[in-house]
Amino acid sequence: MIPDLAFRYVPTILVALAVGGVGWWIYVEVKDRGYQECRAEVAEDTAETQEGFDANAARAKRLAIELMAAQERMTELERRLADEAANDPLADSPGLSVDSLRRLDRIR
Repeated sequence: MIPDLAFRYVPTILVALAVGGVGWWIYVEVKDRGYQECRAEVAEDTAETQEGFDANAARAKRLAIELMAAQERMTELERRLADEAANDPLADSPGLSVDSLRRLDRIR
């Protein structure tokens, strides 16, 4: 009796297992392929974003160096201007000659 049942249902069970196995294999392959494609897209996007970050960091560094150089030039110019103003013999002068001041006084 059991051998009759085995001969009767074993082929059906084997076919069901084969179909299930093929279905599972297809599912795993499709899922894995989709996962790999998704990872590739994410890696590509991440690389592009990192390149943008690197470019912005390089630009920021260059601008910071330029700003520091400009600040040093401004400090040097301020120092030179203060030295020139301190050494100017006409520092207390209103900027007009004595004759011009006399003419202005007459006009008032």
